[in-house]
Amino acid sequence: MSNTYQFDLPMLQASQAQKHVTVNEAIAKLDALAQLRFVSRSASVPPSSPVDGAAYFVASSGTGDWAGQGDRIAIFANGGWVYLDAKIGWQAWIEDEASAFRFDGSNWVALGSFGDPVGEGGTQVRTLEFDHVITAGGTNQTLAPIPSHASVFGVSGRVVEAIVVNAATSWKIGVLGADNRYGDRYSLAFNSHVLGMSGQPQTYYSDTPLLLTATGGEFVSGAIRLRIHYVALTPPNTV
Repeated sequence: MSNTYQFDLPMLQASQAQKHVTVNEAIAKLDALAQLRFVSRSASVPPSSPVDGAAYFVASSGTGDWAGQGDRIAIFANGGWVYLDAKIGWQAWIEDEASAFRFDGSNWVALGSFGDPVGEGGTQVRTLEFDHVITAGGTNQTLAPIPSHASVFGVSGRVVEAIVVNAATSWKIGVLGADNRYGDRYSLAFNSHVLGMSGQPQTYYSDTPLLLTATGGEFVSGAIRLRIHYVALTPPNTV
């Protein structure tokens, strides 16, 4: 039985019996690979209750049903595992990392916003999103910082849980020494948003937390989803 070049799909043969088996296998592979998405690219143990159609990139030390299938794609289809080899240039979304990757022939390499592989030398436009839970006090610093050597264009956000305050009328966001760099007089209401543009790109040479300040009072509780928009440079690969 011959298979297709790109996705290794099984082809029907003349006078073949049980054609539905071959067709179903081809459809399952096509469903998984046409818009490639891995649950994980680092799992070595098969999930106990896999979802039909789910795809994984098996770690080199695969065990159980994945024994001997390291560094291959595993697709759970029709009650069993189907395996394929990734090809250079294939791109995939990795669910447990929430990032896009490209296969370089050996590894899955993270992609920047323009589709350039991170780590191969270039300019990467990136975003970092996280939720910050408000704690009581006049100011809050985020646990997730602006990454070192990031040149930040701005910070956006969304209030995902109404901000409760004591006497404050609004809030502002910035960093130590520039507490309103990314805007002030922001609303406390649920689903209100933040659009804080830098006057010019600001580069940070060490990890720098964002600073939230209650205006005219103190924070009590609430939660904000923040996204840092920045550019990062990557050097060429090691030689």
